[in-house]
Amino acid sequence: MVTEMRILKASIFLASCFFIRADLLHAECSASRGLQSQVASFSVDHVSIVEAVLTLGQQQQVCFGIEYVDRHSLIDPITVAVKNVTIEAALLEILSHGTGYYFKEADGVILLANTDEPHGDQNLFDHVVPQFVCPRATVQEVSNSLWMQIRLDLDPTIKGFAGKFRTGDREDIIGPIQQRDSTVRQILNVIVEQSKGASWVAVVGSESLATIPGSGLWQILEYDRPISDYASALTAIGNKIPQSRKSDRTH
Repeated sequence: MVTEMRILKASIFLASCFFIRADLLHAECSASRGLQSQVASFSVDHVSIVEAVLTLGQQQQVCFGIEYVDRHSLIDPITVAVKNVTIEAALLEILSHGTGYYFKEADGVILLANTDEPHGDQNLFDHVVPQFVCPRATVQEVSNSLWMQIRLDLDPTIKGFAGKFRTGDREDIIGPIQQRDSTVRQILNVIVEQSKGASWVAVVGSESLATIPGSGLWQILEYDRPISDYASALTAIGNKIPQSRKSDRTH
């Protein structure tokens, strides 16, 4: 689990990110790895749905956008073992332990969503950012800049920010990024697609997607450490999400 933190004090002018290092090479998730790519062997034992998906992503060099989470997908353990299948088939096996999931390739990542998700103004991942510009910076710095940009879009009276954010892998430099009229979802996809390896994960339930809390709407989990290191953080997120009626019926 990431424990490295730093204090950030930002002014209202957020056109730039922090600690830019142009000397580092651009790195990407494997563009050749898609839903039809072959998986020789994949297994997880007694992990959550989300942890299983992230483990698949790390092992297969695939970046995911997981925009729907619920208590079940973050807490309840599953076991999966498959051989000689596609990434699509492995995902279907993992997601068969939940309900309502679907996925597609988008913006260089595999996006996981759910039929229970709201849309439009009830889902900030649908929010269109008129312009997001960020020079080269770490994955977490760009992610934090996007969070601040959305907060300002929603409340222009904000005068600045003070708090803590993850520094993550200091060697994972991406950008520059210039996105116009893009959804939050699309920008997050661009961020992880340019990374050495990472996925973005919603950290609130579907009933809370209409607002962006101070603690954030998503986290970007980088593949620079074992996915198991994130297990306790995923469980903590799940414990904050109310039990859904759908989960009560099906699990």
